[in-house]
Amino acid sequence: MHVHHTSTIRPIKILLAAAAFILFFIVSQQAWAKICSQDTWCGENPLPQGNHLNGVWADSGIDIFAVGEAGTILHYNGNNWTDMDSGTTQSLHGVWGNRGSDVFVVGEDGIILRRTLKDDFPWVLFLPRNST
Repeated sequence: MHVHHTSTIRPIKILLAAAAFILFFIVSQQAWAKICSQDTWCGENPLPQGNHLNGVWADSGIDIFAVGEAGTILHYNGNNWTDMDSGTTQSLHGVWGNRGSDVFVVGEDGIILRRTLKDDFPWVLFLPRNST
């Protein structure tokens, strides 16, 4: 006589699926926490901010940059996303870096920004010099 144990397998599958969903929910909530400015103004909806993102580059799992509309630059440090001051309101379209050294951002009207990864210096405008 052959006995099937489907009655015990099904609850385990449901339990594993529920655990995976809960883990995904917790991780996604931590990754998309509110972004607040230095003067404590925080975005509420949508999180983490409302500008469209156009490009992403990662040096590692703890050093990720995303760029987008209205001069948006976001940085992920392995724990939180933070908003970085790009110094421009122009749309930014792409981001790229050379591992462990510099990050470059390109955008509207030929704008190019540069920042070193090792130092906490602000973004530097390369071109064009008269952009805002």
